[in-house]
Amino acid sequence: MDYQIVLWLNHAARSSAALTQLAVGLGVGLADVLYAVLLAVFVLGWRLKREQTLSAVLAGLVARLVLTAPIQFFLPRPRPFVAHPEIEKLFNHDPTASFPSGHASFFFGVAFSLWFVNRRWGWFFLTAATLVSLGRVASGVHYPSDILGGVVVGFAGAWLTERVWLWYRERLQTREV
Repeated sequence: MDYQIVLWLNHAARSSAALTQLAVGLGVGLADVLYAVLLAVFVLGWRLKREQTLSAVLAGLVARLVLTAPIQFFLPRPRPFVAHPEIEKLFNHDPTASFPSGHASFFFGVAFSLWFVNRRWGWFFLTAATLVSLGRVASGVHYPSDILGGVVVGFAGAWLTERVWLWYRERLQTREV
């Protein structure tokens, strides 16, 4: 079923130039926009405290670098465009391991971390992370199960970061007293 979904979405995305641009725009362009939004929110403090934004980015980095990277190393799964020649990648991508998705891990880590403290920003990033992930599947660089793995890893990264962040803040408060 994993294969059929990515094949269907990839063929649909390749059926017109507009759908190809949409898939690549979601999978690559929207990801770049989200990085810029995180930077702007941190610098300008738009309705979020800098501490919340920093915690969310740390959650994404924990999910991507601490949790995803070892899984990809020990359980390397070939990307759809590598394993199936009929699936065409729609943007340039190295044939690295695909499970779990690093983009999904990072952006869902950010989204869940924000959702813990600010539901509006959390829902915004959950929606955006879902769209980025859909674009990456349609572009032939991920299977849907890679994305689901990224969602789980992202949640774990957010939960772990939240626990460490709370522990750290409690230690700071006990030192000040």
